[in-house]
Amino acid sequence: MLDYQDIEIIRTALKEEIIQNNQNLEEMIGRIIDRKIEENNQKLEEMIDRKIEENNQRLEEMIDRKIEEKIKENNQRLEEMIDRKIEENNQKLEEMIDRKIEENNQRLKEMADQKFTENNEFIFEEMDRYYRMAKEEYQPELKKLNREMDEISEYYRIKKLEDDNTRILLNLCEKNQREIDEIRRKLAV
Repeated sequence: MLDYQDIEIIRTALKEEIIQNNQNLEEMIGRIIDRKIEENNQKLEEMIDRKIEENNQRLEEMIDRKIEEKIKENNQRLEEMIDRKIEENNQKLEEMIDRKIEENNQRLKEMADQKFTENNEFIFEEMDRYYRMAKEEYQPELKKLNREMDEISEYYRIKKLEDDNTRILLNLCEKNQREIDEIRRKLAV
């Protein structure tokens, strides 16, 4: 028969086992999340590097093309105004370069923000999915443990009532035996 201390020991052992299982689960989820973050970060870095390289190449081609066009137009139409037009062209070119760089930087920033947002959403979805999977996987075992704990508690309660009743009966028997012994003693005198 299990007494209250045994049940408490069992209950404590079960709680420790559940805590250990939760810790193991959290560690497993943490490793999975770390791996996914690392993979996503690597993909994102590669994609950003590729996009920057593509944008830089296009920007260089566009700048080269625009420079050549402007110089040809200026040379053909305005030979007497070469100095002035070259100055204007250089100014326009600097402004265009600055604007294109700014636009390119803005596009890269927006793209990076979007990719970070998508990456975070993906990570949160994966965390939620792994959490739900783990919860569903251990749910039947937790229900079974709760049922068994309820059965053990009920058994202990019934056993305690039986022991209390037995003790009361023994006390009554002892009291009756003392009274009988007292009556026999009085009759024997």
